[in-house]
Amino acid sequence: MNRRQFLGLAPVLFAGCSRPVPPAPRADRIAREKHLAMLDAYRVPAGSMRTTPKPDVDPLARFPELKPLARITVRLHPRFGDEPRTDESKLGGAFHWPVAEPWPQCPEHRLPMVAVLQVRTDDLPPQFPMRPKTDLFQLFWSPRATKAGPPHVVGVWRARDGDEPIANPEIPESADLGYVPVACRIFPERSTELPPLELMPESMRRTVAESQDLELPARGVKFGGWPRVPDRAPKCATCVHPMDYLLSVDSCEWTAVDATRWKPMEDADVEGYRRAAGFDFGAPGAAIQVHVCRRCEAWPLRAAVVS
Repeated sequence: MNRRQFLGLAPVLFAGCSRPVPPAPRADRIAREKHLAMLDAYRVPAGSMRTTPKPDVDPLARFPELKPLARITVRLHPRFGDEPRTDESKLGGAFHWPVAEPWPQCPEHRLPMVAVLQVRTDDLPPQFPMRPKTDLFQLFWSPRATKAGPPHVVGVWRARDGDEPIANPEIPESADLGYVPVACRIFPERSTELPPLELMPESMRRTVAESQDLELPARGVKFGGWPRVPDRAPKCATCVHPMDYLLSVDSCEWTAVDATRWKPMEDADVEGYRRAAGFDFGAPGAAIQVHVCRRCEAWPLRAAVVS
């Protein structure tokens, strides 16, 4: 090829080299596709039950002085299957949300928040405080991690009204799917739990610490009870008072270390049950714990990522 021929072909050659390269698939999308493909083998039908095994050692029998610290928690046991109706308790999926009402927005990312958890009063711990004239709690959070670490969270307490048209926005394209739950039915189970050692009175803490075989707060997605990991008692940004623990969303319901204690008796030790919602908060075993301030009119929430 002489110089004139080369110069004549150069635009074609260089044009071919400059074609845009399609972007590589995002890691979270690849992980979600694999997770969804796996889940169909682990569908759980409505009406099923999940039962936490009794501990090998009953802490209240061994330490009766801990009874005043016992609290009722509701382990929600999210499992993949046919998505419940929009006004039922569920993790992820379509929520009961009137068309005319503005959807919560993330103040940092300027994007619609993710619908995380919706729970009816019937599925909450007994005598759980709800806002007056409400029977449904909804939790929303940021579609991806924030600069501060924990996601921004919003709680909505509403009354169910099936006569209104319902609308949910699309999941933002830029959302981190590790923060977006696969739509799951929940299978609530009430359980008694005790606080972690750090939240016990000093006199009790020393005694209980000598027992290495006790698992105190539950793992998994749960409402009420005690936080599994103390997070330095967050204070309300409005009134600066300590906030109350509300709920936890664990990325997995049990691990190899604590499966004997927290794996429901009906489940095999597989990811399809242990991580049905497909959460990934950036570290193995990480969870998001949410606190509420009931002193302030809006009942604001704050979240912390723990592991």
